[in-house]
Amino acid sequence: MTVNHKNRIKDKKIPLPELIQRYGYRRAVVFFALALFFAMLIIVYNILLGSYLRQSIRDKSKVNALNTAKEVEIYLSSAADVVDITEYTVASLLSQNASDEEILRALTEETDAIENSVLPETTGLYGCIRGEYFDGLGWVPEEGYVPTERPWYTEAIQNAGEITYINPYFDLFSNEVVMTIAKALPDGKNVVAVDVTLGGMQDIIKDDFDGDSNDSRMVISSNGFVVAHTDDKERGRNYVEEKGTFGNIVFNKAIEAAGDYVTVSNRGHTYTIYDVPIGNGWTSISVIDSRDEYIPIIVLNTISFTAIVLTFVIFFVMMINMSRSTLQSKAKSTFLSNMSHEIRTPINTILGMNEVILRESKDDNIVGYARNINSSGHTLLGIINDILDFSKIESGKLEIMPSDYDLAVVLSELVNMIKPRLDDKGLKLVLDIDRNIPRLLRGDDVRLKQVAANILTNAVKYTDRGEITLKMDCKKENREDNTVTVAVSVKDTGRGIRKEDMNRIFSEFERIDEKKNRNIEGTGLGMAITKSLLSLMGTSLNVDSTYGKGSEFSFDIVQEVNDWTPIGEYEEAAKKSAEPDEEYHSLFTAPDARILVVDDTPLNIVVFTTLLEPTEVKIDTAQSGDEGLNLALSNKYDIIFLDHMMPGKDGIETLRELKSHEGNINSDTPVVCLTANAITGAREEYIDAGFDDYITKPIESKKLERMIADYLPKQKVNYRLP
Repeated sequence: MTVNHKNRIKDKKIPLPELIQRYGYRRAVVFFALALFFAMLIIVYNILLGSYLRQSIRDKSKVNALNTAKEVEIYLSSAADVVDITEYTVASLLSQNASDEEILRALTEETDAIENSVLPETTGLYGCIRGEYFDGLGWVPEEGYVPTERPWYTEAIQNAGEITYINPYFDLFSNEVVMTIAKALPDGKNVVAVDVTLGGMQDIIKDDFDGDSNDSRMVISSNGFVVAHTDDKERGRNYVEEKGTFGNIVFNKAIEAAGDYVTVSNRGHTYTIYDVPIGNGWTSISVIDSRDEYIPIIVLNTISFTAIVLTFVIFFVMMINMSRSTLQSKAKSTFLSNMSHEIRTPINTILGMNEVILRESKDDNIVGYARNINSSGHTLLGIINDILDFSKIESGKLEIMPSDYDLAVVLSELVNMIKPRLDDKGLKLVLDIDRNIPRLLRGDDVRLKQVAANILTNAVKYTDRGEITLKMDCKKENREDNTVTVAVSVKDTGRGIRKEDMNRIFSEFERIDEKKNRNIEGTGLGMAITKSLLSLMGTSLNVDSTYGKGSEFSFDIVQEVNDWTPIGEYEEAAKKSAEPDEEYHSLFTAPDARILVVDDTPLNIVVFTTLLEPTEVKIDTAQSGDEGLNLALSNKYDIIFLDHMMPGKDGIETLRELKSHEGNINSDTPVVCLTANAITGAREEYIDAGFDDYITKPIESKKLERMIADYLPKQKVNYRLP
């Protein structure tokens, strides 16, 4: 019998216990913890966003009700002023023993005056004077009409000289809602009144209405009569007399809430209600259908749940792939390249939307929660970067990239980075910097800072009390070669390392003294990456440690010198860097600028456009390469942003087709690649493909604004004053 061994690894199914055993329990736990951390970050973010949206709906409902109440009070105050003036006029005539004809003439003249000016909605002034009915429009009541028995007379007499609002009613003859405003004269026997049609109030409430189908506003009298409503069909109904209708439910709930928010569910919809009392016993009520408002949250929750499931699936698949030794190297490279895109894409959404909350929210609790999410998100991003760096080092793809840098800035950023960790543990940071070190150097400052940060972070993790000392000395100057050797060391008063564990501190995914240090966070990659980076920079890491007393990590590094001016007073720069961020302000505004963004992920587009809202830049969006091409061939843009990894036609293919198209009106427009690909060589790949620049996800708003300001025509950019 012949057995084909060629595809045995590919076809073999590996049980989970065997998989973990092959892959390593520590690595399995690390990747599972990372997936769990990512899942918890998404859950917390959704809870925070839901709370923010609920508060926004409540605020909108309150503002609507307050605005309507204010407009109604202004409207009614004109009629009340007319009644006050008429009461004064008639009282004066009575004190002068004026005749009935003179009083009637006064009411007629007042009616004519207000109809043509302050109160065109009136049906005229009238009153009960000396026991007789007087009407400014000349209306003659039917036989048997007794004015002293009418509600406008009896209620005004009861209120003894106060403005009295009589509950409105629907007049079938005029097809209008009518309300009477009356006032008794000082003698307590005579009353003047005016009828006002409330059609103008309906116009006011509709003029203030933005037409949102999920929003309705109403003004209801004390007896449940609908005085005004954004829905014309509701005006004139009585919500007290109706039983079980939606209007009846809203009115009763609003009265029970007494100026507080209340939520009502009806026929599958959830409504947020807020009421504001009006001085005459009426109530202004705002009703918002919350269901449609929550649709974005429902969509985001669905996406988040899918992302959580996919995260665990991805890590499980990764464990399977990396457990097969014959495919291990290729599987690792492919997986990490995909991970850079797949994980950074949702992180881009989380951090981007979270930044919007930080900008816009005025609630201290929400801002605090959002800052925690921001910190945790960047921690997760740092872990992902560690894994990617380790993969690059293993495959020999990580390169040292020298550039000019300011050593004082590097020190300031290190202090700013490590200070929160020190403060959390009550540790002291001691800086012992040789002030004769040249300030302006040339080297890979990004990797130098990464090495120093890893060592400092490690020192903080394993130090429970005392201090951390960062020391830099100018060990050797070589003026002929224009180089300087800088000695860097980090000394702590922490737990120290056993002699037998010295060789294990640079092993990946391992933690020494496991029982004592089981609660220490981290992937176990930091020191392995540090050692490899220093090796690439032509140096090595030295360790001197006494168990129970502390450790000192040190290395010497040669850097080119751009200017031999010494660093001098670096403390002020470090102190300034550690100060808290000021309130966000955009770098510039450019209302005349127009850009195009093409990305197949809708939430990425939401993040991009929301981050740029303060700049006032006009943004067109597309969700595929073909859609982006159609827009780019039809409109002139100042900048075009293309996502790299899109289904169908990716960013590189879209760019090539755009550049090759005859009559391309954007032939001179800068094109920037949007990418979640953070692997080595990405920049060269995009520049070679024809892009002018690229920006990685998660997108940093300040970096994005600076890039746009650099590429926009200068005449379109209005820089904000600091």
